[in-house]
Amino acid sequence: MKKSVRILKDCIDAIALAVGIFSLYCILFRPFPENTVDWFCIASGIMGAGYVIYALVLYLSRRIEFDRKLLDGHFLRKVICLVVLIPFTLALAVSPMISSPEELTSEGGGEKVVEGKNAEPNLFWTIYFLFVDPGNQNMSPTVTGRGIAGVAGILGIFLLNGLLVSSIIGFTDRRKERMQNGQARYQVRFLGKRRFTVIIGANEIAASIIKSLLSSRDPDNGHPSGSRYIILQTDRDVQTVRDGLESHLSDEELSKVIIYRAARDSRAEMEKLHLEYAAEIYVLGESTARDGGESGHDALNMKCVNLIAGLLEGRGQKMCKVLFEYQTTYSIFQFSDFPENVRRNLIFFPFNRYESWARKVIVDCKAKADPSDETVIDYIPLDGYGINEDSDRFVHFVIIGMSKMGLAMGIEAMQQAHYLNFRKRRTRISFIDMEADREMAFFKGRYENIFGLTRHRFIDAESCGDDWDSGMIDPLAGDGSKWRHLCDGGENFMDTEIEFIKGAVESDGVRSYLRHISADKDSILTVAVCLTQTHTAVAASLYMPLEVYDKAQQIWVYQSDSADIINNLNGTPQRDRRYKKLRPFGMDFGEYLSDGSLFNKALLVNAAYDLASQETDLRDRATLMRMTESWMKLLIDKKFANMYYADSIYSKIRGIIPSPDRYITDIDGLVAQTGRDDAERILREQLSAHGDMLAQCEHNRWTMQQLLFGYMPCNEEEDRIFIRLNKEFCRASASGDQDEIRAAKDAFAKKKIEFKESEKRIHPNICSFGHLDSVDSGAKGYDRFINDSIPDILARTDAREAI
Repeated sequence: MKKSVRILKDCIDAIALAVGIFSLYCILFRPFPENTVDWFCIASGIMGAGYVIYALVLYLSRRIEFDRKLLDGHFLRKVICLVVLIPFTLALAVSPMISSPEELTSEGGGEKVVEGKNAEPNLFWTIYFLFVDPGNQNMSPTVTGRGIAGVAGILGIFLLNGLLVSSIIGFTDRRKERMQNGQARYQVRFLGKRRFTVIIGANEIAASIIKSLLSSRDPDNGHPSGSRYIILQTDRDVQTVRDGLESHLSDEELSKVIIYRAARDSRAEMEKLHLEYAAEIYVLGESTARDGGESGHDALNMKCVNLIAGLLEGRGQKMCKVLFEYQTTYSIFQFSDFPENVRRNLIFFPFNRYESWARKVIVDCKAKADPSDETVIDYIPLDGYGINEDSDRFVHFVIIGMSKMGLAMGIEAMQQAHYLNFRKRRTRISFIDMEADREMAFFKGRYENIFGLTRHRFIDAESCGDDWDSGMIDPLAGDGSKWRHLCDGGENFMDTEIEFIKGAVESDGVRSYLRHISADKDSILTVAVCLTQTHTAVAASLYMPLEVYDKAQQIWVYQSDSADIINNLNGTPQRDRRYKKLRPFGMDFGEYLSDGSLFNKALLVNAAYDLASQETDLRDRATLMRMTESWMKLLIDKKFANMYYADSIYSKIRGIIPSPDRYITDIDGLVAQTGRDDAERILREQLSAHGDMLAQCEHNRWTMQQLLFGYMPCNEEEDRIFIRLNKEFCRASASGDQDEIRAAKDAFAKKKIEFKESEKRIHPNICSFGHLDSVDSGAKGYDRFINDSIPDILARTDAREAI
């Protein structure tokens, strides 16, 4: 049916023109009986009326589509159809007003000879006669006739003498030029309230976001729920931007993109975006990777956010997703809250494309090179099939290249690579870079608190010889350690260690190091090549020591431009062991942004205590509104904390549910391993059986998260303050006096807030799991409770009906 309609649309102009010309032939030469000729003329008149009505409806109510027709709809052909058909339409319209065609042309009446026969002049021919020779209006015997003849004559001057045609074409050219230059602006009635999305800045990832927005579907019914239109505002050349989009969007998708040319710090231009009626807002900024990019990208984006918040004052909150290019800026907005006007008017969601890709690879373990691709790229989790608490194996994640992507991959691994056997083996994250010493200094300066607790080392691959196992610095070792009071039994409680290897990947020293780590039978090795040049990254991934290809689960290769090289290597009939383990990631135009399930999981993590007391259905609007209101009250670091916990769910599941031949990365993998009917029961049983160890594992993950957020632990004096307050709370709880309990609890909470909001950003719970009993005895219960809520969270997000 749709195909037939599309074919009819393509042919309608040709059909209308053919009918009009044939009708004109009929009224000139009368090859058929008069009634038959009249029917052809009536059909032409109806078609002409249809063209006029269609044009008026488009212009008055669907201006965007009207402009698209001007540009791409064979407009000149439609003008020709109007010229041919309008006389028939006029004749059809005036036919009820006159009794005879002679009212239009003669005073005395009479008969005309046509093909040797006496016959009255045909009305349709009479109108056409007036069009061709608009000079006999004074011959009309009646007022009505003279009026109609005058109208026909005037239209004839405009249509057949070309004035209207040239005017329409001139109008078309001017409007086309405005659209091509990004100067056209549309009222909200043409866009539709909450039916359009605003994207500010033609960044490299704009095409990927546009495709995702236009193809998104409602998870409940599968119907399209994406935006009707996308307004893309940019200060770059519009035609250049459009040419770039054409490489990644279909014609249908591109027809829904409206490009405005304007600076994103112009208040006057921002007002023309109708932000209060937009479904959501993306602030991407301009190019950051090519042609030098914007040096002040992140600062300009934040200035734009402040401007948007001011424009939306008193008009309701709006989702605003903001791209920060630099990890430094992005990390600041993970724990630093916003001005009150931003909090009041925007649901502010900062994101970083490198972090988003790192999450897609490490957490979701699947992505698409392009949103329209059918093929999904699968990534093996860092822990493979999973690491249980009795395992002797450990994750070793090697990152080659400390680029923006390399740092993002490392930080994501720090957030998520925490496993149940932490008492036996630590996760090891290794950075390899030619400037590793300089990059390490910068990294340590940014995350100083991490290196105050975490084991780490620096190795110069060209000068260390074969001594690859020494030099690890343990900040908590020795009696002189500043943080030794945080340990439980004197052992470093951090379950991650970090190393920096200086050297080029092709150098003898680095190749020797790679052979050495490949010989460790207990390691689960994954390599991420994060060199910024596409060809350099491919070469580095193909020419590693053969031992790496034998040992590594996969080798992830950063390919910002396109995944085709790596995909083609994987698709060859004779794949050798170097090729079959390569996986591309990091494509600018790939599908890598988080879907709605992460946000819903984070909402449920925040509302975990509600899950135990009442049924929670995300499809219920009132429930979702209540949870969203609770979410909006959170500080930004709490929001990110909930999201990072949600990301850790499946790594915990892999650790407690044996799966030697299946990577459990989503609900389908869990159900396939346990069976649909037994999934919930088995998951709850395993969570209960491993509750204590899971709680400790979660505390380890949370500790690293807080250090990445910029918090630091208590020194000995500060630690003693919380030990005292915690004892007072425990004594009050034992007494049972509610007033005393409330007072002790308030005193503890007040002091905790005071320390967390101080310049040092001190968090007393950054310590070993055993030491928590001394400083915050209630914290352990929360870790266990939130883990026990995992089945409820998954049931209401990933599989509402599956478990």
